[in-house]
Amino acid sequence: MTIASSMKELIQDIASSRQDRIKAISNMRKDAETLSAEARGLIKNFQSSRGQARVQLRRNLTRAASLRRSDVNTLRRNARQAVSTAHSFRREEGGRLRRELIRTCANHRADMEELLNGFQNIVTDFNQSRQTAGTELRKDLTEGMAGIRAVVGGMRDTLHKARAGIREEIRQASEAWHSLANTPGANRTPTQPEGPKETAVETPEVPDLETRLLTAVGERPEGSTLAEIAASLSVAPIVLGRAAKKLIDKGKIRREDRTYFPASND
Repeated sequence: MTIASSMKELIQDIASSRQDRIKAISNMRKDAETLSAEARGLIKNFQSSRGQARVQLRRNLTRAASLRRSDVNTLRRNARQAVSTAHSFRREEGGRLRRELIRTCANHRADMEELLNGFQNIVTDFNQSRQTAGTELRKDLTEGMAGIRAVVGGMRDTLHKARAGIREEIRQASEAWHSLANTPGANRTPTQPEGPKETAVETPEVPDLETRLLTAVGERPEGSTLAEIAASLSVAPIVLGRAAKKLIDKGKIRREDRTYFPASND
């Protein structure tokens, strides 16, 4: 009994589920038809909106193309105007630059001419100053040579006078020697003829020469040569040599090179 009732319930469930499925399938068909109708409506609406969009897009494209052509034409006009303005500016600037270049070149040419004139004046002044300096130098050289010749002539005259004085002194000494040799006392020492001469000549004269030489040297504290002192004393320099040596040995005068000074310059 239990199995039969179970089978019966199962069959009833299967039958009820079949009816439910049929009903669900019927509902699904209705939904599919509704969806199909809606899809067809959507497709129709899409086609209609697509046509409208195509028309609108064409209109927009036509309008954009027209605007683009207008913009291009405007840009072309602006470009032509800019090029024309640039050409005009270039011509004006070129003319202005050429005028400035011509003016600058003229100023530079004037400056160069002024510099050249100044340089020529400097060269002329230099040549004139060189000629003047050369003339003055030649004049000074001529005067210097004349002075040198005069000094040399004076030295020659002094030398000639000194030589004449020496010859005179030698002659006087020779005469004194001969006069002493002819005296009776000279025969007592025939083997030494020079002894009587030195005794007879130097004994009376050397002290006087030493005094005169010392006085002359003292009068010239800046120094003087033996030739200058001999000229001032009107004697030969050779005569003052022995007296000068004795005064140096006594420390009364001093000698530096060929110049004689007092022993003390105070």
